[in-house]
Amino acid sequence: MTPAEVIQKLRHSKLLTIQEDPYLQPIDGHGGWAKLEAQPPPGEYDRTYYGVLKESLGVTAEVVKASEWYAEIDKVPPQRAEQTADAWIAEAEEVTKVTRSDIVRSASLYWACEALLEKYEADAITISSWELIPEGKLKAMPPLAEMEMAKTLVPCCCESLVDCLVSQMIGTYLSGRPGFVGDQVSNWTGLRREDAVRLLPENYVAVGHCYGPINPHGDDRVPYAIRDHAYYELQWGNTDEPRASWRAEDYLRVNRQMRQQQVTLTAIRVDWPTDEPVTLAEVDPYNKKAQVSAGRSFDPHPFFADFDNTVCRTKLAIETNTPFTNRVGGHLVAFFGDFKSEFETFSRLAGFELMQ
Repeated sequence: MTPAEVIQKLRHSKLLTIQEDPYLQPIDGHGGWAKLEAQPPPGEYDRTYYGVLKESLGVTAEVVKASEWYAEIDKVPPQRAEQTADAWIAEAEEVTKVTRSDIVRSASLYWACEALLEKYEADAITISSWELIPEGKLKAMPPLAEMEMAKTLVPCCCESLVDCLVSQMIGTYLSGRPGFVGDQVSNWTGLRREDAVRLLPENYVAVGHCYGPINPHGDDRVPYAIRDHAYYELQWGNTDEPRASWRAEDYLRVNRQMRQQQVTLTAIRVDWPTDEPVTLAEVDPYNKKAQVSAGRSFDPHPFFADFDNTVCRTKLAIETNTPFTNRVGGHLVAFFGDFKSEFETFSRLAGFELMQ
């Protein structure tokens, strides 16, 4: 689609966010890390965001309570979930540290998402999975479900990252390709420039989460492995990272429960194409700002001692064309292909300030 056509399509688009917390983007953005001891009550940002989103881009948002999602998970026929899980197992290059039962639970989660998308006639979905895990009811993370939805170009991500989801919607409509949402992890311990065993390419940026689309060009397939989620390696309550105290006791309690129940949360590791153009984009509808950068993917494995097993399971390494500073949010959205000019044209037409 052209940027002008995307603006028109957004006016008829709806997104879903599955969450219990009253905060907007409870693990990112203005809402911060929800439920910290000193967390203030929801503020103006949380109360007014969806109205601003509707006014600025025409996108409608629907907040779905987790209880409704759990009910849909319970309704998924076991045979349907098993068939989907077996198909994932068959197409994966490798399955490690998780069982078929773990993957079946992820398949039920996928079909529940599809049911909600149909019920609400929605076009995109995000799930506040990190927020829900400590409640002890959710027994699967969404990476495999997100991978499957991306095959049909349904914008989807975890953590109820609505800014990122909107960015995905824009980029997918512009490019006909799925977007990969992730933290900027190139400043995380183990992946920083000073942690590299070899000199990194100039303007190194790494984006990471525990999922990724396996059709980065829209209609293709790249190799991937099914494995355990990085959730288990973030060591809640055992690091000097202040955010690690966020609901640490709840996480540790649920970890023990899952071990007793022989439940392992699943993730995927995607093998991205290298030496290809990549566009990094993020929009902030609330403040009407956007940031767009271009670069190329590269193979990061020669530069780090244990790249695949460091934090997020799927990571995309990029050398940007110009020095990069993240000016819009903690997360980024990456698209394979050079769509920088299309994003910039869209931003101007939408009245967004382009951050440099």
